[in-house]
Amino acid sequence: MKTDRYIRQIISDPGFQQEKLTQAVVLVVGLGGLGSAASMYLAASGVGNLILCDYDTISISNLNRQLLYSETQIGQRKVEIATGTLNKINSGTTYTQLDEKFSRETVISSPKPQLILDCLDNFQSRVDLAGFAFKNNIPLVHAAIHGFMGQMTFFWPGISACPACIAPDNMNQDNMNQDNMNQDNMHQGNMHQGNMHQGNMHQDNTPTPAVGACAGVIGSMQALEVIKYFTGLGKLYTNRFMLFNGLSGCFEEIVVEMDPHCRVCGD
Repeated sequence: MKTDRYIRQIISDPGFQQEKLTQAVVLVVGLGGLGSAASMYLAASGVGNLILCDYDTISISNLNRQLLYSETQIGQRKVEIATGTLNKINSGTTYTQLDEKFSRETVISSPKPQLILDCLDNFQSRVDLAGFAFKNNIPLVHAAIHGFMGQMTFFWPGISACPACIAPDNMNQDNMNQDNMNQDNMHQGNMHQGNMHQGNMHQDNTPTPAVGACAGVIGSMQALEVIKYFTGLGKLYTNRFMLFNGLSGCFEEIVVEMDPHCRVCGD
């Protein structure tokens, strides 16, 4: 470990343990706006192992928010280009490429992640990922954006509420990997899960709004949750939803609670 490289973060707190980040294995699912910001900061901070999962190619409309890519790389595979970009940021990190859509088999075939980042842009994949995380007892940092708005929370199996605690009528232990969740019921405050698909398309095939700087804010906060988790510093966003309004510059916090009778994580 090159201490000089990380000295500015090491001196940020007497309890900062850089070696914990060096030993960490983090799975980033989705290398769009959120995944770009999150993975760049994770690589820069010295996370030792990053598993990068995305099956898409780079398009011109990605470039307002997906800073891993450039104009000359349009049409190329995201996971391949992302790995090259991140390796230039930190060649000391080990990168595993998963150039395919997320599935249970995909993750099992890779190094086992200690923490997962949900940087996805479609609802069903989020459901599948959350189901995998809770079934395998892996913490999950969820985030999403829509235009100038963003949200984030930290799902920690056994410690925090799970997605089914928030939408009890739409998810159970048998259908965590099925399309049985009503998107409009997965809401916190005024922000609906059905509207929080950064980079996705509406049903009428019009693009979903996505302001690049907003993706940067929320993706960076996901990376910060990872750093806090592995170093044991600060307070994680467990049992709390962080809502961000980029137009007003305001953050709102909504408290959520574990449901002791939850069909997924309850007793």
